[in-house]
Amino acid sequence: MRELVKFANYSFSPAGADARFGELHMFIAGYNPVVDSLSNADGNSTIAKVYLRYGLEPATVKRIRTLCRNNNVSVVTADKQKFARMEREAGLERNSSNGVLAMQKSSTEVDFSTWLETVYEDTDTPIVVILDGITDPQNLGAIARSAAAAGCAGIITAAKASATASPAAHKASAGALERISLMRVQELSVTIKDLKNAGFTICGSAGNEADIPYTHIPHDEAIALIIGAEGDGMSASVSELCDLTALIPMHANTESLNASVAAGIMIFEVMRRRL
Repeated sequence: MRELVKFANYSFSPAGADARFGELHMFIAGYNPVVDSLSNADGNSTIAKVYLRYGLEPATVKRIRTLCRNNNVSVVTADKQKFARMEREAGLERNSSNGVLAMQKSSTEVDFSTWLETVYEDTDTPIVVILDGITDPQNLGAIARSAAAAGCAGIITAAKASATASPAAHKASAGALERISLMRVQELSVTIKDLKNAGFTICGSAGNEADIPYTHIPHDEAIALIIGAEGDGMSASVSELCDLTALIPMHANTESLNASVAAGIMIFEVMRRRL
């Protein structure tokens, strides 16, 4: 018999806090992101429980139940009305999760200081992406997807006025936020100085006033790529800390690129030159 979740004693919120589950505080929404997360967990998933909307295709249910069993993750089936309520209280539009919603054990965010201590263990030339003023969770997710695909060491964003690893971000990342270190720091300027002291070259995306074209970004050293907000670019306090800035040429009638597109171009140009 399928288990139907009862919501009388549950208190889900967009922030993810839940009285019954205690430490659970983040959602992953959508079949592909959940499957991707579970498939790459190697038995050590950050997911605590998966909720399925009643009536999903048998093959979908079978695939998720198998992955959950392999990762010791419980599965609960909820009727359509209660699942819709769960989506709403998780800050999602109705049916946006495609009937699959996972709750994580804890935040996937990483402490910057701890990360910095070990960042050179796997490579002498790590790439880290810094997001300055990126507030759209879909941009965060898309950038995480590109960064993870390129083997970047992490993503750094400000703790305030920045996109968080929300369900929308997880969905846009297609599970990449499960595979890359995400660090939220109090002051980007302080963090950038720490990166410089640790040997990183700081390269920011900029307009026509940039120092070099993006095809000349250093590729044989540790590099931090800064992506500013669409239209506004990098903040002054961040821009002044750059060792150099790079330009992605565009048609004269185009003011700026989408942040995730700009990030992808810069990241993979560095990777291309390393081949």
